[in-house]
Amino acid sequence: MRKLTLAILLVATLAGRAAPVRLGHDVAPVSQSVNLTLDPRSDAYTGSAVIEVQVKKATRSFRFHAVDIDIRSLRLSKGARVIDASRKAVDDGMVLVTAGETLAPGRYTLAMDFAAKFNRQAVGLYKMVARGEPYLFTQFEAIDARRAYPVWDEPGFKIPFELTVTIPAMYDAVSNTPVASESKDGQTKTIHFARTKPLPSYLIALAVGQFDYTPIPGLSIPGRIVAPKGQGTLAKTAAEITPPVLAALEKYFGGNYPFEKLDLLAVPEYWAGAMENPGAITFRDTVLLLDPATATPGQRQNMVRIVAHELAHMWFGDLVTMEWWDDLWLNESFADWMGDKITDEAFPQFQHAISEMGGVQGVMNADMRTTTDPIRRRDSSPEDAMRNVGLAYDKGKAVLGMFESWIGRETFRQGVLAHLKANAWSNANAEQFFASLSKSAPAGTSAALDTFIEQAGIPLVHVQVTGPHTIRLTQKRFTTAPVAPVLWKIPVRLRYSDGTTTRTKALMFDTASKDVQLEGDRIAWIFPHADAAGYYRWQLDDASMTALASNATAVLSPRERLAFIGNLGALFRAGELHGDAYLDSLSHFASDEDPNVLSSVITALAQIRGTFDSPELRPKFADYIRRTLGPALTRVGFEPKEGEPQPLTGLRGDVLSWLAFSGEDESVWQFIREQLPKYLKDPTSVHPTLAGLVVGMSARRGDEALFNEFKSRFENATLPAERSRYLNALGQFTDPALKKRARDFALSGTVRPTELFNLVAGASNEEEREDLYQWVTTNYDALMKKLPPNFAAAMPFIASGCSAERVERAREFFATRKIEGTDRQLARIAEQVNECTTLRAREMDAVMRYLTR
Repeated sequence: MRKLTLAILLVATLAGRAAPVRLGHDVAPVSQSVNLTLDPRSDAYTGSAVIEVQVKKATRSFRFHAVDIDIRSLRLSKGARVIDASRKAVDDGMVLVTAGETLAPGRYTLAMDFAAKFNRQAVGLYKMVARGEPYLFTQFEAIDARRAYPVWDEPGFKIPFELTVTIPAMYDAVSNTPVASESKDGQTKTIHFARTKPLPSYLIALAVGQFDYTPIPGLSIPGRIVAPKGQGTLAKTAAEITPPVLAALEKYFGGNYPFEKLDLLAVPEYWAGAMENPGAITFRDTVLLLDPATATPGQRQNMVRIVAHELAHMWFGDLVTMEWWDDLWLNESFADWMGDKITDEAFPQFQHAISEMGGVQGVMNADMRTTTDPIRRRDSSPEDAMRNVGLAYDKGKAVLGMFESWIGRETFRQGVLAHLKANAWSNANAEQFFASLSKSAPAGTSAALDTFIEQAGIPLVHVQVTGPHTIRLTQKRFTTAPVAPVLWKIPVRLRYSDGTTTRTKALMFDTASKDVQLEGDRIAWIFPHADAAGYYRWQLDDASMTALASNATAVLSPRERLAFIGNLGALFRAGELHGDAYLDSLSHFASDEDPNVLSSVITALAQIRGTFDSPELRPKFADYIRRTLGPALTRVGFEPKEGEPQPLTGLRGDVLSWLAFSGEDESVWQFIREQLPKYLKDPTSVHPTLAGLVVGMSARRGDEALFNEFKSRFENATLPAERSRYLNALGQFTDPALKKRARDFALSGTVRPTELFNLVAGASNEEEREDLYQWVTTNYDALMKKLPPNFAAAMPFIASGCSAERVERAREFFATRKIEGTDRQLARIAEQVNECTTLRAREMDAVMRYLTR
């Protein structure tokens, strides 16, 4: 699964929950066939399931999963003999089957007929309508297969499935495997899909509707892009990028793609972003369907990285599957780490490894807080694992990258291959993966990995120069609040110079302090984070920090400079650097010619704006933005130039957006005013990388006529990217009456559940955050009926910002609306708000002093 960029999906809810109720393995499925009678025009369906089960230990009862399913009949048999059995629903989405006799060890058959309604919140087997046409899709991860049909819905049950569907003849169906047979009977047809390889229930996929098919040439197996009717013309880019991505993965894994076919499905209503169902990978349509004439480099890069992530899962996740959800972190961390690697290899022009560092810096900042959780919490529930997934993606892949750098790329790869070979078509856990890596790795590698996986937080490595060629390292947990002492085993890489020669030293830092001898006659400068390959923050004494900062552009790579900026921001939040010095440093880095470095400066400025924004400060901050980013705009210009680097093309819109919104730069606003009518008349007349800026920023100063124009264009959009662009713009109108119209529109049937947050989540200052809080709390019940269930526990996000008083109101509001996870999310929001208010109180004078200087 590929995470969305909404923070709402990245919350953790681990603390204070009892161990999940599990089915146990005394009675386990061996194989399952499912027959479904489906019509996308209807609201309900019927089906049957036949599950071969193995009784391993004598018992009279066992359980399986079924939620919101009417089981109309149940038949338990052993061979030809029918066994008396009763059933009843119990807690945790389970059905208890009790036999009239003791079931001796052996093979049995469980057969059921059932009926259910199509889900309308984008989970389970759900119905949606696109451009007037009804479709059925599935999204089963983590525990929503049980909403579609009776099943043993845990990843440890990895079995073959056979799926058969009877549908109206006008529709088609796609699943994990090729069609084995198809027959017609009047106005209906029955499609029987080939038996799958052993799979867990969450990886089964089905789509029913009218589709366009675009072949993918150049694969080792048959492949297609599957798009809703009329959208096939947008599949060309996806068909072009998939072969090199798959080829690079097959080369890394030393073998062909392990399944029979490869369909990539574009789904118009999809909360998950993408999902690694083998043979039928599903994607949000905005990811997979691009108009070649208007697609931006950023959209292409996004497509490549997500396709690479999902295809990496075909080996790590599908061929070898986690035993339980407490290892979802490894499943997703590995795929994201591998996806980044493959994107860089197959499409180096994107400079993806550098641009992805922004996400790692963000999770490092969140990991400073005391309410953060470990990446892995043993025996966590599926819900816990899914809500902690943001930490898994960015921290997990950073940790894997750090240890690959420590072990060596080829040694790490051999460990991966050994793990896959030993556990193919089965399940495995993190300990088994670490053991495979450790066979050829330095002693203590597995124990070092554990300190980053099992412990919460991030370490701070302090480097003190103690002599001409000696330093002392000390470590502690990096937080803004007191915590109990904890130690990590940190693979530290130092880069340093004596003024003539630059050297690198790697060491395992596994004690509270360590003295280190360096080569050379003196230490002219030292950088404690060589290649930015480690998951730790670092700090130097003042003299060493000054020496490094003065040499940063000359001696550090763009990747290292980006990490340097992120580290400065962390020290600023922790009180180790004052606001005036921090802003001064950012202004110097803003002159960096590398677009990725400048992008990290803009990210840092967003935190300054979010923390210190006030009506009094805005004019001074606007002047600072014009001084800081104006020279960058002079360098890059208003419009792209032929042959410029792709990261620069993607950056320009951010520079213009900041100069318009925060810098109040009238030259930029004039450019936007000139471009909008051209874009509305002919979208190809404005460069694709500027289209979102022009439409979105125009909305901020837009009137009712423009609102109506954008709303009409959203409702009539034929391109997924165009629909998303106008929907995002509707959420950016600042006129109070229009903002209310946009949010009320979110509750209409026109806006899909998965699009809701495009309209309701935007807030750029405290006034807008308060307005959002009031609207959400007023409309909370209506929102809960529309949103995918996964979003519910994250709703306390509406209290975020810099208002302790709003947090207290949120505690009162959610006290009577408790959903599992809301208490934990409130605690995290409260710590974020406290961090903001503390930083604001401590540094406001220094920030104001610098801005008025």
